[in-house]
Amino acid sequence: MSKYFIRLHPGERVSKIEKFSTEIALALKAYSMPIIRVITEKGLVSVELLTSPPSSTGFAELKDHLLHTEHDLPMILGRTQDGDDLVADLSIMPHLLIAGTTGSGKSVMLHSILNSFIESSKNIKLVLIDPKKVEFSYYKKIKQLMYPVVTEPEGALCVLSDLLSEMEHRFKLMAKASVTNISDYNEKKSRMSHIVLVIDEFSDLMHSSKKIFQKKLCMLAQKSRACGIHIIIATQRPSADVITGLIKANFPSRISCRVSSVIDSRVILNRGGAEKLLGKGDALLNSLGYDMIRFKGAFIDTEEIQQVCDNNERGLLSKIRNYLR
Repeated sequence: MSKYFIRLHPGERVSKIEKFSTEIALALKAYSMPIIRVITEKGLVSVELLTSPPSSTGFAELKDHLLHTEHDLPMILGRTQDGDDLVADLSIMPHLLIAGTTGSGKSVMLHSILNSFIESSKNIKLVLIDPKKVEFSYYKKIKQLMYPVVTEPEGALCVLSDLLSEMEHRFKLMAKASVTNISDYNEKKSRMSHIVLVIDEFSDLMHSSKKIFQKKLCMLAQKSRACGIHIIIATQRPSADVITGLIKANFPSRISCRVSSVIDSRVILNRGGAEKLLGKGDALLNSLGYDMIRFKGAFIDTEEIQQVCDNNERGLLSKIRNYLR
C-alpha cells in the first residue's frame, strides 16, 4: 500500500482531491480507488491506495500470537497493508460493531474472532445469537458456550435479560470485595470469567422488536465493561434505522468491510472510505489506538473451524471423564 500526505494551501478544499480520485488512481496505476482522510492533528490529508492485490492471510499463520499474548480477550483480525499482524484486545475496545455487505468477508471475520477466543487459553465464556440459524452451528458443543446457540428473537431477549441479571450480580460481588473492575477482583478473589456476547445479523433482531431489544442491549453495554461482559454485533445493513445514534454511542469500536454506499460508510465509521474497499476481507478498523487502519482479514475455512471445535469438544469430554473418576 502507498500513502501520500498532502498539506493544503489556505482556502483549498479536501473535496477537490476527492473529485479527482479516479484520475489519481489511474495516474499511479493503483489496484483500488484511493481512501482519502483528514489527519486533523497534523493538518494533513492522507491519500491511501493499493498498488498491488492484497495478499491473503490464513488464521493458522497468526495463531501463535494467542500463546504468548497479554491481551485479556485476544482477537486475530488479520494483517495490515503495511505487513503487520493485527491482533486486538476486545477488553479495551470494549464493545465492537462490524458491518459489511454480502461477499465482503464479514462472516469470515466473525469466525476468525470466535476461533481466537476458543483457541485462547484465557478464561472466556461465549454467548452466541444467530438469527440466520446456520452461521454459528459449528459451535454448539464447545466448552466456552454459556447458553445453547440462540436463534429466535424471543430467546435473544431472554438471554439479554439473564446477562443484565448477571451484570448486577457481578457488581454486588465486586462491591463486597471493594474493587471497581474485573481485573482487580480476579487478583483478590476466585477467577471471574470474561463473557463475550456475539450477535450476527443484528438488523433482524432490531426489526423484530426494536425498542425493547435496543433498550436492553444499551443497558448492558453502558455498564458491563467493568464486570467483564463485552459485546460484538454484526450486520449487513448499517443503515441509520438499525445502527441508531444510541447504538453508536455505546459501540465506540467499529470494523467495516466493504459497504454499498458512502452513506453506509458514514453510519458505521463516521466517515467515507468503506465503500471503496475491495471485499473478501478488505476492511477498515476504527477504534481506540487504531485510527482507520486498513487490513486484510484472516481467512479461516469451514474445515479448520470444524477441527478447532472438534478439538475443543474432545478436551471438554476428557475433563468430564477425569472429573467423574
